[in-house]
Amino acid sequence: MGATRYLLKCGLAGRVMGGMPRNFSFILLLCLGFIFHGCSGFEYFDGSLKEDTADSEMRKDAIKAKSQKLTTENNELKKQIAIAQEINKRTNISNAKKLVIISERNRSLNQEIIKLQEDNQRIIQENETLKKRLARIKTQDETFVSGFHNASKKDGRLKIKVLSGDGDLNSAEKMAKNLKKIGYSIKSIDYAPRSDFEITTIYFAQNFKDKAKRLKSDLGKNPVLKPLNWSSKFDLIVVTGSQQ
Repeated sequence: MGATRYLLKCGLAGRVMGGMPRNFSFILLLCLGFIFHGCSGFEYFDGSLKEDTADSEMRKDAIKAKSQKLTTENNELKKQIAIAQEINKRTNISNAKKLVIISERNRSLNQEIIKLQEDNQRIIQENETLKKRLARIKTQDETFVSGFHNASKKDGRLKIKVLSGDGDLNSAEKMAKNLKKIGYSIKSIDYAPRSDFEITTIYFAQNFKDKAKRLKSDLGKNPVLKPLNWSSKFDLIVVTGSQQ
């Protein structure tokens, strides 16, 4: 049917059938049959090719669309990776800066700790020095209080003179210093009329023998007690000897 329509369009069928001999017409018809069958085959293949072509185009478009989609996703992933890398870079820079700051703070703290340790050591030494000074002050205070109490026990109106009986005024000054420490008030220091005293001698005026005995006891030595046999304004006269 397709081949007949094709020959009619070409104007060949009427001309061939009308002017040819019978045998030749038969042969021609046979040939035309083959031709018609071939044309139908061509028409079949032509339709299949068109369908295959359309299907191929569809697959091509689908592959192209998928490729574009994958390309878009790939580009998006590249952007996300770039953003992540930038964030990671900034984070690393920030962490590095923080690490530098922390290291600097640690170094500063270590210096402060060292300074505090040095200050503590200095304060400990100062405290030890102050404790020693305080102990000395307490000792001095106790000595002063003890001397004050001793002086209160002594007669503040007692007149005592100290003389050097060995020819060295230093011995008289040393004796006077010792007597002051234990609470006595020394009125005068001088040389004795002679310098051959061997033992410390305490001369006492009338009615002052008991005072002389107390002074002897306070000295803790064994001075000789003798009464004054000459006129003197002093109640007690202490003369140092070479063996004091």
